Amino acid sequence: MTSMIDRPRASFAAPIKDFWRLRWAAFCLSAFLLFEMIDMNGLMGGVGDPHAGDGNSVNQIVVIGLTGMMALCCWRPSRMDANLAIPWPLLGMFAYCLFTLLWSDVPLIGFRRLVLAVMSMWLLFRCVNELGYGRTLLFIRWVFIALLAANYLAVMFSPHGIHGYVFGDASTEAGSWRGAMIHKNIAGPACALTVMFFIFDRRTMPVMLRNAVLGAVVVFLWFTQSKSSMSSLAIALLAGYCVRFLRISKGSQTMIYVGLAIALLLAIGGVFYSDALEQLDDPNAFTGRMQIWLALILYTKQHLWTGAGFASFWQVGTASPILHLTRGWVAEEAPAGHNGYLDLLVTIGLPGTILAVLLLLLLPAQRLMLAEKMPPESRSLLFAVIVFCICNNFAESELIGGMLIDQMFLSIVLALIPLAMGEPTVGRKGTRLLTYAGPQRHRT
Repeated sequence: MTSMIDRPRASFAAPIKDFWRLRWAAFCLSAFLLFEMIDMNGLMGGVGDPHAGDGNSVNQIVVIGLTGMMALCCWRPSRMDANLAIPWPLLGMFAYCLFTLLWSDVPLIGFRRLVLAVMSMWLLFRCVNELGYGRTLLFIRWVFIALLAANYLAVMFSPHGIHGYVFGDASTEAGSWRGAMIHKNIAGPACALTVMFFIFDRRTMPVMLRNAVLGAVVVFLWFTQSKSSMSSLAIALLAGYCVRFLRISKGSQTMIYVGLAIALLLAIGGVFYSDALEQLDDPNAFTGRMQIWLALILYTKQHLWTGAGFASFWQVGTASPILHLTRGWVAEEAPAGHNGYLDLLVTIGLPGTILAVLLLLLLPAQRLMLAEKMPPESRSLLFAVIVFCICNNFAESELIGGMLIDQMFLSIVLALIPLAMGEPTVGRKGTRLLTYAGPQRHRT
């Protein structure tokens, strides 16, 4: 029977301990992704307080439990680099986030969220490094199939599978499909990511299965009415197809860096000279997002270099700065800024934002653009996901959250890049993890 990925062609089986490590890694990866994407409370009609800072205890228990399980079952006493999993530059980014809590009004809430973000990224990196490139794609695809089935079941049988209320002053949510997920703006990116993972790097995936999943997920994406996900997906697919033919010279690299610097200066200039945006202060502009963005820009002008502290702006109770910036539905109901870059600016300031955008988005994208020896299908998939995250975060807040959908798959992509390039990883001792084309050997 044809499988989704090429089976390893090694002539001898893996040791028992490696066999069980693979099983535990597959379970932890699948369980974590499904738990974070499926909203059981929402399906039962529960509604959370957008200003609550106490967090979700069940969510914390699951993350801690899966992380502990992965650490205990896959710990390598002689390989501390494997146990660390997260690259040092990303650990430096988290260290800066911890530093910003020195001036936070709610340092305990920020610290708890930072710990969960680090644990989530560690869990994903550790699972990917254990499974290897091919197996990771296999289990992610099965997760997406299970999620798609749950979404359709929720739409058909649950009264909460379709948005039936109006958020703020906008009327675009009512009637939008969210399925088994907490919101259409989460269901949209999930559908878009499903499309990318089933279009690119197909390996030996059965054509009928691929076409059936793509057809079903495109229909669901359409009914989510998530315009940001649709437009970001279109750009990501185009970028994914183009990058496989990309050949970049040193002169072209210089032009890319100059372009990125100009874009950054324009973005900073927009923060200080936002009067031109006042004409867009319309309840219906960008489905109401402009009202949120203007408040965030105002706060950024006042706290450009520091921000409020990591995860200390939204959903922190009465200490939330948004309550002192504006009134109405933005202050009372908005759970986030609907712009990942502005949310970084108001939490970890300009230095942290530059560091995060470079490490999470721009440098990995540059590495893929220059990776001419990487298999084209792998290059297309990984680059498309990064481009999607770059675009989607102009309308949604999905960076450095640990358990946000863009951030989860961005972490997976960052872990997959060295595997697809055939580089040594912090995985099995004395061997590389499963790469795109080569057989996998296990040594004792």
